[in-house]
Amino acid sequence: MITFLAESRHFKVYSINDNAYLKRKSTCLLLDEFDKTDVHIGWIYGDPTDALIMPDEKHVVIAGAGITIFDIDCKKEHYLFAEPDNIIWTNGLHQADMDNGQVECRYVAYFEETKTRVFKMNILTKMTSLLD
Repeated sequence: MITFLAESRHFKVYSINDNAYLKRKSTCLLLDEFDKTDVHIGWIYGDPTDALIMPDEKHVVIAGAGITIFDIDCKKEHYLFAEPDNIIWTNGLHQADMDNGQVECRYVAYFEETKTRVFKMNILTKMTSLLD
């Protein structure tokens, strides 16, 4: 089953089970189904929960088991917080007006195992900070 996670002017992000894909709208034949031109972003254990296409359409951020940052031009993924023995479960990706919309986003994750908190992350430096 296809789950659509995010959409922008030129792209769609969707998952089929644990696999996330990027669809370039201008080159695909099927907008609402898997297409052989779609790019495999990566395997996300336990299914992706959310995605965010950055406003400049250069990166995709995917939440679920950790965070996956995908560079659209280079077609390379970077996994954070997804070590097999130390997974941080994330969801609720969004951007706030006070964030740098090109490189910053926010996500919700468990903090101290039982509390959910909002974190801010710079996708280029991979630096995160806990927001109060």
